[in-house]
Amino acid sequence: MRVLIVHNRYGRPSGEEAVVDRYGELLRGKGHEVRRFERTSASLGAGILGRCRGFLSGLGNPWARAALRRELRAWRPDVVNVHNVFPLISPLALEACTEASVPVLMTVHNFRLICPNGLLYANGATCDRCVGGREIHCVLRNCEQSRAKSLGYALRSAIARWRGSFAANVSVYAALTEFQRERLIAGGIDARRITVVPNGAEVPADAGREGDGDFVAYVGRLSESKGVGDLVAAARCVPQVPVRLFGPLEPGRRLRLELPGNVRYMGPLDPQDVPGVYRRCRVLVVPSRCYEGFPMVAVEALARGCAVIGPRHGGFPEILEDGRSGWLFRPGDHVDLGRVLAYAWQHPDACAAMGQAGRARVVREYSIERWGDRLVAALEMAIRRGAA
Repeated sequence: MRVLIVHNRYGRPSGEEAVVDRYGELLRGKGHEVRRFERTSASLGAGILGRCRGFLSGLGNPWARAALRRELRAWRPDVVNVHNVFPLISPLALEACTEASVPVLMTVHNFRLICPNGLLYANGATCDRCVGGREIHCVLRNCEQSRAKSLGYALRSAIARWRGSFAANVSVYAALTEFQRERLIAGGIDARRITVVPNGAEVPADAGREGDGDFVAYVGRLSESKGVGDLVAAARCVPQVPVRLFGPLEPGRRLRLELPGNVRYMGPLDPQDVPGVYRRCRVLVVPSRCYEGFPMVAVEALARGCAVIGPRHGGFPEILEDGRSGWLFRPGDHVDLGRVLAYAWQHPDACAAMGQAGRARVVREYSIERWGDRLVAALEMAIRRGAA
């Protein structure tokens, strides 16, 4: 199979970028030919001209469409695997695939097909007001805390919907969780064209756990939507539990949290140092207020025998078996999270047992092998359906 991966890289590193890179590795490892058609938002720069270029390109980029058309003619792939197209590729480019009669599998990393900011989250809480073609709410509620940015996001989503850029040019959608699939259906996407392809994680031969763990860990970007404020508030309720925060601050913002004595901010981590945190902590907390597309940090921790605490919404209940591989708490409820933290800290044997159960679950459901098999099956499904 010849697969052309289409992706607009973000301006800064993200988990999605690592997953897209892994797609190519998985397919090559199974003997398929892979090429990439990419643009990067880093090329826009940080100035007003770059923002204007990004805004206009996101509405529709005929130059990217022409370039993709040339690539399709030159290489003749069997199928195109689309990831992110905003802002420099734009949904308009997908028309080139239909013109060339090449089927498209779109991997849906977030909720941008039904929500302008892609998160189903705004102003501190989950939100579905824009679902079903009501993008105006992104502007009315100023979801991006910038009128210009909120307007730009709303316009590009509305124009893509009006043109049918996705509906008319995508053969099959690959959701990451059943929850995401249900939300896409609620947003008007044909259920028969959606399959579920969860991401996967490497499972090392030896989890390498170091004792019971002497702290509770958070690993990820420190932002409101990630629930860091809820974690800090929960830690304040249980001063006997040491909490360590690892990760970069939200770009362009300062951490506006007063940390209690049992919480320490450890700064960003190099990727190669993250497994060491999983080995040394007693439990990992993923306190996200937003639904998340697919919380890779949770699966990677479970693969190394580390129990996980997560919110009872989005895809978390699919990944975490409450009471078996970790614990679920009421999202946004710092008191409930504090209760779970206290229990986990007082029961290191339970944490160890849940970590092992989680590791076994990753082997069964989220291994690299399972990921690759599901991905190939989704691409073959798109080929069978043919160009949209």
